[in-house]
This record gives sequence, C-alpha cells and structure tokens, in this order.
Amino acid sequence: MKELFRYNKDWPYHVSAGAVVFSADSSKLAVLYRGAVKLESEGWHLPKGTIENGESIERAAIREVREEAGLDIEIVGYLGAINRQFKSKTDGELVVKTIHYFIARLIRDTNTLDNEHDRLDWMTPAEAIKKTSLQPKKEDEIIKRALLYKEKFL
Repeated sequence: MKELFRYNKDWPYHVSAGAVVFSADSSKLAVLYRGAVKLESEGWHLPKGTIENGESIERAAIREVREEAGLDIEIVGYLGAINRQFKSKTDGELVVKTIHYFIARLIRDTNTLDNEHDRLDWMTPAEAIKKTSLQPKKEDEIIKRALLYKEKFL
C-alpha cells in the first residue's frame, strides 16, 4: 500500500507527529542533535517523524519519540501544528509539511537512539528554545507554547 503521509513526486504532502517531552520533575526537556553528515541537516530539534498508514497522530508521536530518542512517554496534551513549505532535496519539488506536536511526560528512558541522531540532551526550556531557534522548523515556538500549558498538563 502506498504511504499516505510521506512526500513523493505525485503527492507533495507530508504529515508528521512529535512531542515536547518533559523530564520526570518537569524541569528539563528532551532535544535531539543530528550532525550534517547524517542527513545533510545539522542541528537540534524535537523528536518527531512521519505518520504511518492507519495510525493516529497520537500513536505516531509516541512511536516516533520511542524510535528516535528511546523515550517511553505519556501524552498529556495537544500543542497544535506547524505548517512548512520547502523544496525537496531529492527532486527539488515543493513539499507541504504539517507537523503535529504534543506535550508529554517521560515514563522511561531506554538510553537508545536511532541511527539518524548523534545524541539526546536534557535541556532547560531556555536552552532548548535557544538551540531550536536556529532551525527553520519553528520548534522554539512549540516549546514556548508547551511552557504556557506546562502547569495545566504536568
């Protein structure tokens, strides 16, 4: 079956899900680092990934955070979505990407990373905002949104 949520030349849309994951004491959050050698896009970002066919955005976020960062999480709230447009590095076509984000609490850290990332750091919100603000993904805005709702959800 054709992947419904992943970009291809005939379907210029991509849908992903991820989370702002707070530590057990809610003082820090998980941020991943990927070097340029891995996927041509160096930088810090929140754990997220593509939704699979038949999967809810919540299940996708839980699965992707586990796969990328090795973190088992409990989703406690929805933070909305970011929409981006960019040119595909493979074929130069315009891609319309929607990324759904959740606020989550850590259940367990398995201390494993996928092969796309170099490391996971637990940062204060201020550090995470600073690191992610250097990327065009606007994840610093998602972190700020999570801080507004942190007391309500965590």
